[in-house]
Amino acid sequence: FLFVYAGVFIVGTPIVVVYTYTRQKLGLYWREWMTSKFLDNYLQNRSYYQINSEGKIDNPDQRMAEDIKSFTRQSLFFLLTILNSVIDVISFTGILWSISVPLSIFLIFYAVLGTLVAVFFGRKLITLNFNQLRREADFRYGLVHIRDNAESIAFYQGEEQESLQLKQRFAQVFNNFNLLIGWQRNVDYFTTGYRYAVIILPSLIMAPIYFAGEIKYGDITQAGFAFSQVLGAFSLVVSQIDNLTAFAAGINRLAKFRDTLE
Repeated sequence: FLFVYAGVFIVGTPIVVVYTYTRQKLGLYWREWMTSKFLDNYLQNRSYYQINSEGKIDNPDQRMAEDIKSFTRQSLFFLLTILNSVIDVISFTGILWSISVPLSIFLIFYAVLGTLVAVFFGRKLITLNFNQLRREADFRYGLVHIRDNAESIAFYQGEEQESLQLKQRFAQVFNNFNLLIGWQRNVDYFTTGYRYAVIILPSLIMAPIYFAGEIKYGDITQAGFAFSQVLGAFSLVVSQIDNLTAFAAGINRLAKFRDTLE
């Protein structure tokens, strides 16, 4: 057993390390390419001047610095997560179907229902995340404004006015985030119950055929494990709803920025 463990450790460690390193490298180079493209468009034809004077979009600096970084990192994360989910579906669907067809059908219904509910909550969370990104950027811009204009603010004794503006901007940050965590609480009520129900549902559905002698006790354990793996794959939207809504909000900001530059 120790030799087997040592072999797995020796082989598995570099695989995990290289996997993480490669993912981060891909994200870094992708971010470099996207940043270069956005910067070129931003500085061509005086787009930066038109954006600033017309006020079509807010905080282009944050969109290039933070939103591109989040987009590239999260895109790779979701791509690999989807790939793992597909592998789980391929690996365990046949096992589950061979043990219990009713359980397989219930799984599809349960996953679809959970996804629809998650999408309902997600639409509101996308809006709140979008607004949060904007308000955080506005507050950060106010702090940078003081740093860049410290001499003139001190000369004209504008501390009180700057303080008032910053507090107003932070109040917007606070109020929107308060709404955001309230909606996330509602989502957590649903997702937590959704996950906990999986523990008992397979046994409840399979109990009648077990007592009828159609399956063995070991089949229940095997079906329960396969059920949890396949359901986890099908329920990607439910399990990642918070990350997906933040991701969607960032995509919306980048898309509007791109459309403005074009």
